[in-house]
Amino acid sequence: MPAMVHSIVLAAVVTACVSEARRLSQLKSNVLGESEDLKLDAKNLFSLWAIPPGSGLTSFHSLQSNSSKNDDNLETIIMKQRWRQEDVPKVYVYDVPGFEIHRKKEEVLGEKEFLDIVRDGVQYKVPVRAVDQYEAGDMYYYYLKNSKHRTMNPDEADIFYVPLAHIHIGWSAKNDHLWDIAPAIAENLPKVLHHLNKDTANRHVQIAGHTGDLGCEYWYSKLPLLAPMFRLSLEHFESKGLKNYRSIIYPTVASGISKKELKSIMSAAAAGPRPYLVFSLFGQHGSNGAVVLRHRLSGQCTEDHGCMNNISSPLAAADVKVRHNLYLQSTFCLEPPGDSPSRKAMVDVMIAGCIPVLFWKNQTELWPYHVRWDKVSILLEPESHHKAIDVLKAIPNNKIRELRENIINLIPLLSYKEFGSMDTYNDAVDATLVGLWKDIRASAS
Repeated sequence: MPAMVHSIVLAAVVTACVSEARRLSQLKSNVLGESEDLKLDAKNLFSLWAIPPGSGLTSFHSLQSNSSKNDDNLETIIMKQRWRQEDVPKVYVYDVPGFEIHRKKEEVLGEKEFLDIVRDGVQYKVPVRAVDQYEAGDMYYYYLKNSKHRTMNPDEADIFYVPLAHIHIGWSAKNDHLWDIAPAIAENLPKVLHHLNKDTANRHVQIAGHTGDLGCEYWYSKLPLLAPMFRLSLEHFESKGLKNYRSIIYPTVASGISKKELKSIMSAAAAGPRPYLVFSLFGQHGSNGAVVLRHRLSGQCTEDHGCMNNISSPLAAADVKVRHNLYLQSTFCLEPPGDSPSRKAMVDVMIAGCIPVLFWKNQTELWPYHVRWDKVSILLEPESHHKAIDVLKAIPNNKIRELRENIINLIPLLSYKEFGSMDTYNDAVDATLVGLWKDIRASAS
């Protein structure tokens, strides 16, 4: 097939592959003992990524001030999470006609808004974006094309990024014709990727902003040069026998931010008080088991004065600022599975310092490059699903403090910097690259 036809076939994919908060009359007492001096200790999380552990850093209360000491404390937390230079791979980005994205930053990330709140007399200006949950593919395209880790020399590249799977495919009837040409794309892809060979195949990576089964021949292809590729998507459960399949976190409200804005986000997440024991925000959809669970949890929340939900706060689902403000005021956030095990909110709530409550064990297998769920969440076993709120009430304050401390330290790795940012802290993309490079080297041994 001529080169021009290659481009036409590939370009075809591009064209398609898209509160009012009620105040509760009376809240349960001793929801969270915020009056105690809560020490942030970075040791646990730093050790997860082989980062040299730091000493005790600061207290939640000191993070609530706008002092220069507070800024120093935040700087220490953020900059401790840096990898050795040899752990961060150099990335070669293929530049193939038909793969380009010509969208403005705001179209990908959503408009940046600011939540102005006051906690214990301290004012915070918290940046948030209502970024769509399926924008990860386009976001990685822009981040990697503008990354300081990008190399234009394929001979010095550690990883080769194939910008194809970011395209939305198969999401509507008008895209059905793509199923017909997907095999041709898979067959001709090795001819377009000029640096793909048996020695570099496992260093090539596709990144998709989807969950579940993409259904694309070129994504699941088991052709000799395509099968060893690494595939990154929001979930890794539909691997179809491909061993190099990993999951990456959703785009978060903390996307397209500067280091200064990251500090504002972290300060607000550490602040108190948190008047709501539990916040829940989800519809009644998903698999049969998920719908039953969601209905059960909604009933428990509606009956308990310590729980805020989307019935009592109807604007939360539509307004990112209202939603984030409620996360900031809640100790636990319920995250039941729906159409699939993952939810974007599992990450967004941690940006606000809320402890995610999980219900299926496979939720704890998600996003290993970014999260160790046993350090930052509560997993409720099936036998306790019918009394979830009561179980959460019984969790001791010292356990709550430990989880929240870990979450605050994790926030930088759940955030996404501005496209092309030269900020030196590590974010979610850096965490992906470091984890991916480690896995690639392990796969070759």
